[in-house]
Parts: sequence; structure tokens; C-alpha cells
Amino acid sequence: MAELSYIGKSIPRVDGPEKVTGRAMFTLDLQLPKMLHGRLLGSPLPHARIKNIDTSRAERLPGVKLVMTSKDIPEGVEWGVVPVCYDQHPLASDKVRHVGDSVAAVIATSEDIAVEALDLIDVDYEELPAVFDPREAMQEGAPVIHDRYPDNIAFTKHMEFGDVDRMFDEAHHVSELATSSSRQMHGSLEAHVSIAEWSQKGDVTVYNSSQCPSLSSQYFSKLLKIPEAQIRVITNYVGGGFGGKATSKFNIDFLSIIAAKKLDLPVKFYYTREEEFLLGTHRTKQFHVWRIATDKDGMLLARDTQMVVENGGYSDYSPAVGGITAHMGGSIYNYKAYRHHADVVCTNVPPGGAMRGIGNAGYAFGSELAMEKHAEEIGMDPAEFRIKNFVRKGDTTIIGAKITSCGVSECVEEAVKRVPWGQKQPSSNGKRRGYGLAAAVHFTGARAMGPETAGAFIKMNKDGTVQLLSGTIEMGNGSDTTLAQICAEAIGVRVEDVRIINGDTAVNPYGWGVRGSRTTTIDGEATRLASVQAKNMLFRGAAELLECDPKDLDARDGKIFVTSSPERQVTHSDAYMKLYEKEGSEAVYTASSYDSPSETPDPVTGYGNWSAAYAYGAKVAEVEVDTETGAFEVLRVISTNDCGTIVNPAGAQGQLDGGAVMGVGYAMMEDFECEDGQPVNANWLDYKLPTTQDLPELEAVLIETENPSGPFGAKGLGEMAQLGTSAAIGNAIYDAVGVRITSLPITPEKVLAALNEKNGE
Repeated sequence: MAELSYIGKSIPRVDGPEKVTGRAMFTLDLQLPKMLHGRLLGSPLPHARIKNIDTSRAERLPGVKLVMTSKDIPEGVEWGVVPVCYDQHPLASDKVRHVGDSVAAVIATSEDIAVEALDLIDVDYEELPAVFDPREAMQEGAPVIHDRYPDNIAFTKHMEFGDVDRMFDEAHHVSELATSSSRQMHGSLEAHVSIAEWSQKGDVTVYNSSQCPSLSSQYFSKLLKIPEAQIRVITNYVGGGFGGKATSKFNIDFLSIIAAKKLDLPVKFYYTREEEFLLGTHRTKQFHVWRIATDKDGMLLARDTQMVVENGGYSDYSPAVGGITAHMGGSIYNYKAYRHHADVVCTNVPPGGAMRGIGNAGYAFGSELAMEKHAEEIGMDPAEFRIKNFVRKGDTTIIGAKITSCGVSECVEEAVKRVPWGQKQPSSNGKRRGYGLAAAVHFTGARAMGPETAGAFIKMNKDGTVQLLSGTIEMGNGSDTTLAQICAEAIGVRVEDVRIINGDTAVNPYGWGVRGSRTTTIDGEATRLASVQAKNMLFRGAAELLECDPKDLDARDGKIFVTSSPERQVTHSDAYMKLYEKEGSEAVYTASSYDSPSETPDPVTGYGNWSAAYAYGAKVAEVEVDTETGAFEVLRVISTNDCGTIVNPAGAQGQLDGGAVMGVGYAMMEDFECEDGQPVNANWLDYKLPTTQDLPELEAVLIETENPSGPFGAKGLGEMAQLGTSAAIGNAIYDAVGVRITSLPITPEKVLAALNEKNGE
């Protein structure tokens, strides 16, 4: 690829000045004139029938404007991600299904009054038997949580290709391992928030902290039966999301809209920190049984994965987790036969959902522990075993994934050469050091989740500056910067002359938002295409000024010039004005819509190339384990990632380092715990997040391949950055002391118990 001006350069973040000076506007900061404040009343019980709700005392409290129950909700307002699992409602009607399940809402002139009024609402519950383990919930006689799921199974995903049973019968070696993952919270600094305001014309404006404004608008229109033209969703900067704000339909969104309509005043709801745990979803808990078969040469023959996903009380993204992991498992290794069966099971705990990798983090933990175990059992180096069986560019995998770019083998090779791989380390003061490897894959947009369309508008100004209107938003991921770089490169202007305008469905094009590791690639390609259109228009004006053919022109750093005679040049402003001032004046506005070249999987088998590109990565962790206490320290995490062409190396480095730290937290300490359905650590004091004191040495290595469907060859990175960290740590502990911890989080107590069992104590 020829030398580029901005692609591959560490451009400072364009949103940096606003954020570091405190001027950036987040929806949680927003205050509207005469705005009212809403608060939620949640259930204290994990499973109970609602016999009666008496709101009379709360309604009499001065300052209370409205008390809402399920009776105030229009019919048909129920949602989920998979249509067969539309089982959520803004306020519970017949019964509650987890602690915190919202049963009423108060809208008052101040937050304090609304909170006081909550204590005046009397709810008469009939407590019901509850079930908290999804494996128990599947058993005959378990309490039924939703009548529509008599066996408590909300969703099942089964994919099977090849003769799985025959491959296992003919295998030279078969291994089996059971693993489980934990609930991880998003920990976003800005809580979920929604503010609704109706106009006299009957239009509603919703300000919310959403990763997907366009999807919010669609859902509000569909469920509340409001024409989409009358809905405007405005999203300011988003203070973190990690998938937790990708659902685009939380009960406070609907409650703010309904209450604002009833009261003819703006209404604001937001989740408290505890409500973030109870209502804002978390990474799903998973249970797996892995069976792997190889031939005498160590080549993979088959894999059989049996998976149970904890849905919680309602279906958010957990059903999608069961399906997405099936595709991920079939996109990194080559198999002759493949089976994936996932049951997504309701329990009486808060619902799980999407979080950075949408199920893939827990899945990759178990998968890579199982691969490591199998390699050991057949006497093969685990790095060699993986490389021997990885997919390669040009492959079509057993599930139909078409691999058009792939650097996964290089990722593993680069990672292991940075440590004394395969060399057993001596014990020192009762501590042993070990090194662990894990590999992972993630999609760049997913057709299985719907159309992959993104739009972009370009508005050139007379002074040569550019306004880019995108369908995505900025939530700390750096997308404003990368889109500005892509736009500047494609038009040939300076990156500082590009202004990003996003987060307003009234003016911005449609887009899926920030989700599915799609923004740089899919929104970026829409941006590039619209930018090229604008450049071609400008080239017509420049060609007249320079008396040449437009095909002979190029542009860079705010200048349009003749390729063979670069000294012959004009500015973008000159070219614009030549078009604007002539008869038949033209203004330079362009638009593009891009849909990535992926396929809708077969609805029955699941076969198909459901993503246009697959990002790969590897992690190597270095740990030190105290054999007397089980305490361990993660000393170093090496991240190697193939994410196509790197648009912004500093931004990519930040993603890899941040992802590794999130992975360390997931591996060692993060677990949203519920005992008999009661949350025990639903706050940032008791729920442990990694701090600067917990950070290992971080090293990031970027492996560049070229994705033919991405702008300048780019593909996804944001979700891939975390994957594999927990498995690498688990495998490193095994390398150090010979015990395999198969459940997350990995704690000193688990390590010590395993050491004692190993030593016969």
C-alpha cells in the first residue's frame, strides 16, 4: 500500500480537548427546563406474584406528579433481541422474576421527592419457588419462570456439520473438559439514562445514552406505535458502553416517553449504580462441556460443545450468545465435523446480556483451556498444535465462514517468541512461574444479527473544510478520530479540517451504531465511499482550473494537484468555488450507504459466511504462583492481534491494553454474585474491579493483514482485544504448578484447593 497521510498514523483523539477540559456533554449531565425526575421501585424478592400495588400514599406526597404501574403501559410494549424471546416489559404486571425487577415508577419535581415516594408504595407479594442455577432450571419439576417457556429454556441453538459421532469413533485421541464462566459487569462510568420531551406537534425527542441511536428510534416506533418520522433520538457523548448500551431498549426509555406524554413535561430517568447491576445486564454466565477429537498426526477431526447459558429473569442478548458462540467456534480452527448445542435457560437472577465479545469471552476461556488440555494429552506443544489446525486465508470453514484475511498463526508465533516458551521455570522461594497461551477470533459485523448497513453524509464547506455525518456515536472507543482519518485520507484534506456530527437521528444517516466490532470497518467504508464521491466532484472543479483531465489529479493535505506535476495545485476551497460559482451551480453534498459483503446464515443449519471479516488474536500470560498459599500474580500479558490495516496505532494500542486489563479482571476477580437470588455485591465497593495496583506489564503487537472489504484494509478490534486473556492466565497457572482451574474467576482459594487435591492433602 502506498504511503498514506493519515491512515496508520497515531493522530490525537479529536474528542480529547472537550473531554480533558470537562466540556464534553453526556446525557446524564443534561438538564431541561421544567424537567421532572423519575425513579423506579424494584422487587425485593427473586420470584413472586404481584397481588396488589397501592400507590395512593405516594400519589398524595407533595411534588409527586405521577405514579406508574403496568396499567399505564400500552399493550404490546415487550421486547427482547430474538423475536421469539420478547418477554421484557417496562414494569412487571403479573409477577416479578428477579430482585430489582421494576414494579412501579414515580415521577416528581425532584429526585429526593421521587425517592421518598417510593417508600410510600405498598406492594403485596405472594412469594413463589425460585431457581437460580440454569442446569437445575432445566430439570423436570423446576419452578416455571415464564409460562411461554414451560421447560425454562428460552432459546436453543444447534449447529451440526459432518458426521460428528463417526469422527469421535475413529479418532486417535479424544479429550473432554467441563468449564464455566462468571458474570462480569460493564462498569461504565455513565449510567443508563433517558430523557423524553414531547412537542406541541406530537413529536418526541429522546435523549439517551445509547450505542445505537437508529435502533432506539426503530424500537420506540415499533413498540409504542409512533411513526418514526415523529421520533428524534439524540445521543451525546456516551460514558462507556462495552455492549451494555447496545440493546437500545431499556425500561427507562419507554417510561420516560410514556410519562412525558402524560404530563406534557420533560421526564428524566436514570439507573442508580445498584440498578446498573440489577437492570443494566451483565456478561452472561455459561457452562460448557467440550469434547475434542484428533487423528494420529494431531489434526483436528471433530469438536462437540454442549453449552448452557444463564438467561436470567428475562431475555436480553443471552439468546444471541448461544448462536454467536456457535459461529465463533467454527471460525478459528478447521474441523471435519462440528457440533454446537446451546440452551439459554431462565433463572431468577438479573438478566445477562451483551458485553465486549457478546458471549465470546466466556466461550473462549473454556475453548482454549480445552485445546491446551488436548495438546498436552497427545504430547504436542500447545502453540504448535494450534498453528497446525488454524484456519488460513482462502479457507471456507465447516460452518461456512469465508476467510479473506487471517494472521492468527503469526499472532501465536509473535506472542510465544517473546517469552521462554516451553522451558520449565525453576522454583524460587516456594513460587513457580508459568506461561500460558490462548487464541481467539471475533467477527467484524455480523449478518446473523440483521442487516449490516451503515450510512455517511459528507458536506463540503466553501472554505474546504468537511462535515461528516455518521450513523455511529463516540463512546470512548475512538471512532470519531478513526472516521475523521478515513475521511481526510479519502478526500485529501487535513484531518483537523474534518468535523464529526453524530448522535442525532433527525440529521444523521441510519447506522447500527457502535456494536459488533463494526464501526471502523463498516461505518468507515461508508465514510470512505461518500468521501470519494465528494473528492470526485471537487476534482471536476480543479480540472477546469488546472486545465487537465480529472483522472490526472490527486489530493493530499488540503491540496489538489496534477500527479505528474505536483507544483500545479489548487486548494479544495478553490475547486469548490469553481463548481459553486458557475452557471448550474453545484454544492458538494454526498451520501453513501454501505452493506458489508456477508451472508445471512441458513435459517435451519446456520451455515453461511455471516461476517465479512474475522479478526484474530493471541494472548500469552506470565504468572507467578505461591505453592504454599495458592496466591498468584499476573506479571505480564502479551497481546498480538490481526485487525487488518491499522488506522490509528495509538488507538489500537489503547484498545489492546484496555482489553487486556478487562480480561485480567474477568480472570481474577470480577463476578456479580447472587445468593438465593439476592445480589451480594451490587456496588463498586464490593464488586472488585482491577485498579492500577493490579496491572501487569502490558505488551501489544499489531499484526497487519489486508481486509478486502474494509476501508484501506481495516477490520474490527474493539471486542477482540479482551478475548483469550482469562484462558491464557488459566493455562499459565497450569504451566506453573500443574493444576487446571476450569471456572471463573480464578482465585487463590481455587488454586490452593486444587494444589491440595493434587498433593493428596
